[in-house]
Amino acid sequence: MRLIKLLAVLLISLLCTGCFDVLQSVSMQNGEVKLTLRYTVQRGLVDIISEFSGNEANISDILTQADLTVPEYEGMSVEKVVIDNSFDAGSEIRMQGNLETIMLEDNLEGYFLPIKEGNYFVVRLPELAAEQELDGMATAFLSGAKYTMLFDLHGDLKDISSARLVYDGEAIPNSEYMVTIYGSSMLVEIPMLFLFYAQESFYLELS
Repeated sequence: MRLIKLLAVLLISLLCTGCFDVLQSVSMQNGEVKLTLRYTVQRGLVDIISEFSGNEANISDILTQADLTVPEYEGMSVEKVVIDNSFDAGSEIRMQGNLETIMLEDNLEGYFLPIKEGNYFVVRLPELAAEQELDGMATAFLSGAKYTMLFDLHGDLKDISSARLVYDGEAIPNSEYMVTIYGSSMLVEIPMLFLFYAQESFYLELS
């Protein structure tokens, strides 16, 4: 229990100081989805946090907890690349597979995947509320943390020109997150707090 609490405090601290970076990229061509999740921790800041807290922070333990949040989908190939240098430690997990085949398997949640519904795509995001209950201080710490998503607007996503967050059937005001198009790529920056407070009805709509 002590380790879990320490990891929770460390992750919140890391997120708010910007030394824990999360990036998701998605592309799809003829139903073939390529999904990459990359997360890194800055070694120097973890050492500083350990020194000030009086508790040794094990980067391997932090990254193991991060690994556990990545879904394992039947029908998708998985390649994990370890990031390990003087400044950063982490992983880049690359997944690829045919979306129709993936959804025929026991992957009904479809988190992180662009699923076609009518004339738009839905990307469901995992809710973290069940993992940890946030108090006021934790909320303040997380208020500056971002979850970054990058979409390749070629192939099956070529007609996408906008994105909006939807929670419980209602659109979240676009002033609460950022959507920017750079050439043929769309960058979506979502406050990490949304993933802690949202439930299963939280998703990103691409149209």
